[in-house]
Amino acid sequence: MAERARSYPEKPLLWKASKSPRRTDALLLDTHAWIWWLTSPGKLGRKAKRAIAKADRVGIPSICVWEIAMKAQAGNLRFDRPYETWIEEALTEDSRTELLHLLPRISVSGLARCAWD
Repeated sequence: MAERARSYPEKPLLWKASKSPRRTDALLLDTHAWIWWLTSPGKLGRKAKRAIAKADRVGIPSICVWEIAMKAQAGNLRFDRPYETWIEEALTEDSRTELLHLLPRISVSGLARCAWD
């Protein structure tokens, strides 16, 4: 289970990839939503829980893995097991989970600063 070492945003970001109001083919979670989904679902709002439950696929950006590792190494995020183990298990716990890789064209798109900072 993750322990909060510093405050997180009130509502994690969720992106839907489907245009259908009843069905979500793919859902992209940010780091906090991913952690809360697996460790503290009560922290997620009703809409977030419903969107995750309806999703055929749950996408986890690869940068989330990096962010968890950096925060865990800095002591700002703790799990009930080594963070490397938590990440591996979290990526396989639900068969709908898919690790999404950062494409070069996205990483060099000229962003002034990282959105996750």
